[in-house]
Amino acid sequence: MFGMRSVCVAGLLGVLMLACSAASTGNAAFDEKWAALEKQGGTPLIVQGGEGRALLGEVREAAGTPEGSAEPAPAEAMPLEGALPDSAVTSVIKRNVRAVGSCFQLAAREGSGQGGKAIVSLNIGTEGRVTEVNVEAPAFEGTSLPGCVQSRAKGWAFPKFTEGPKQASFPFVFAGQ
Repeated sequence: MFGMRSVCVAGLLGVLMLACSAASTGNAAFDEKWAALEKQGGTPLIVQGGEGRALLGEVREAAGTPEGSAEPAPAEAMPLEGALPDSAVTSVIKRNVRAVGSCFQLAAREGSGQGGKAIVSLNIGTEGRVTEVNVEAPAFEGTSLPGCVQSRAKGWAFPKFTEGPKQASFPFVFAGQ
């Protein structure tokens, strides 16, 4: 699965500043899952409010498709031999990060733009289709964000592979205004 470093983003007069943070969400089960991902060493995608920009790691803009769209995998592509590599999962998520950003923008327009963490867990079938999505986002309970991210992620297309299914969890930090 994917890991992450604990990172928070703060916007000040349009300037982004990164600061390390291991802040608790107040939800022990979520915090334990976040900590387990952290130990695995990956980096969360950071979705900035307002402009809907997404960042990965040390203030690098993540590539994306037009807002709200999913980039399809080539239908004629031969399946990858073996399990779907984590790098392929990361690549698809980064290509679709704008769709996640649009969900945060929607939540912000509804008055829920304060920011917070989320863990998006996917089950991916060998045909490259997402068969199940779970979005854990304690800061966004009762908002449209979890359901929106879930519906967008169900449309993501991954490469076909021969050994699976693949389960993957990916951390996101949503930085509010």
